[in-house]
Amino acid sequence: MLARLPPALRDSAVMWGLAVVLLMSAVYAGLYGSHIQAGSNDPDRFYHLALSRLSSEQGLLRSLPQVEDLGWGQYFPDKEFLFHVLTAAGYRLNGDAGALAVIPLLGVGIVGLLYLTLRREIPPWKAALVTLFPVLVTTVFLYRLMLLRPHVLAIFFFCLLLAAILQRQRLLAVLAVFGFVLSYHAFYVPLLCILLAWPLRRTVVRPDGLWLGWMLTALLAGLLLNPYFPSNLEMAFTHARIALGAGLPPGLDAGVEVQALPLRQFVVRYDYLVLGAGLALGSYALGVYRGGTQRLEYRYLLGVTLAFTLLSVQSSRAAEYAIPALILLTGYSLRHFDSVKSTLAVCLCCAGLQWSDTHAAYHKMLTADLQFNGRLYMQVLDLLPPEAAGKKVFNCEWAFSPYLFYTRPQLRFVDILDPTLLWVHDPAKYLVRQRLIAGQSTQPADDLRQVFDTDYVFCTTDALLAQMRADPANFAPVAETRTRPVVALYEVRR
Repeated sequence: MLARLPPALRDSAVMWGLAVVLLMSAVYAGLYGSHIQAGSNDPDRFYHLALSRLSSEQGLLRSLPQVEDLGWGQYFPDKEFLFHVLTAAGYRLNGDAGALAVIPLLGVGIVGLLYLTLRREIPPWKAALVTLFPVLVTTVFLYRLMLLRPHVLAIFFFCLLLAAILQRQRLLAVLAVFGFVLSYHAFYVPLLCILLAWPLRRTVVRPDGLWLGWMLTALLAGLLLNPYFPSNLEMAFTHARIALGAGLPPGLDAGVEVQALPLRQFVVRYDYLVLGAGLALGSYALGVYRGGTQRLEYRYLLGVTLAFTLLSVQSSRAAEYAIPALILLTGYSLRHFDSVKSTLAVCLCCAGLQWSDTHAAYHKMLTADLQFNGRLYMQVLDLLPPEAAGKKVFNCEWAFSPYLFYTRPQLRFVDILDPTLLWVHDPAKYLVRQRLIAGQSTQPADDLRQVFDTDYVFCTTDALLAQMRADPANFAPVAETRTRPVVALYEVRR
């Protein structure tokens, strides 16, 4: 039967590569579709969909008057320029579905790129297993690849950069760095990879550091040529502060992915990463003790893996880069073991370490609750009258505004994406808002009207809801659900 296939398909590397792509595509077909249907309590997805729609209609966005209290009505600092170029192109092709399709294409591309990188070092079957097993069983990482977020494009460029550095592909490395910086605010990720590659200059044809200089030039060019410069730099440093927990506002409720996990919880969630990085470091130390040497490429991958693993203790977001680096490191270490048993042992170890989490995560992604999620918020917002267009909505939580932005883009609201952005732009407003949602304002109607110019309040906070219910002279109910927590929409009387 194989003899009937075209010669290219009879090549084992091609066949295993197709198997990797098809299996990852099947995973996306099952999990991504389920996540999109059931996981509507994913506010940032609706921000990116709304922005893709606006960009497809208006081109490069210089202002977002909807986000009034962040000052985006005067200037919009898009920190994910290239990502939104791609999603806007997808939206032009097929609306929301076209924008959403960008993510599975990138996810399959990431896994395919890891396989192609390892295929140069180990047999194709090994490369396929070493690539797929960690991705499929480390569901924290897999889940992050299922989100409509710019970090997925950043991970793709990160993997491309590692491949280019390992293979001494100067042009590819330059393109990877340039693409990363245009796609994502965290320019310090490729910068760290470039700095760690300094020892590799010895094996380049011209061992004078020029190779690294080209990458640093690409990084600088990406920052300066970004249409949103210099705000891209400002946003990069703001998000670095968030990730490092420096100068954060009082009462912050940030996303789980940027929080520093307790060490025990971190080990449980990322046991594959912790054990894999620990074993790699121990193996390297033992080799050095015995007088052996490792290739510079192996040492480079070990350095990248350890650096991002340590950073992920402070911010889980760094694990998104540590895991692909560890996959490549595992493949490079298996160059010295030709037996099938050693490769299967690595894969089974990955599965065993993550099995309980993997089983629970897959079950959750496939059977997510359809009752209480973002759809409920949007159903409440649909009850706003047509004459509300152009009015201001006080969103108690920053996570509510993407639903406003998506369903009623003609409305204005307080902030979006992260509560720290309001703290950075206007600390006084941030503190007033915290008092309001805590029910500590003595004159909530006056604060809402005078500080935020509010026409409507969209809230689930019991304390503020109790104050509004008790003051019918200033607040008129528009909608209030019977769920827990209550989702309510009130009009502020003028």
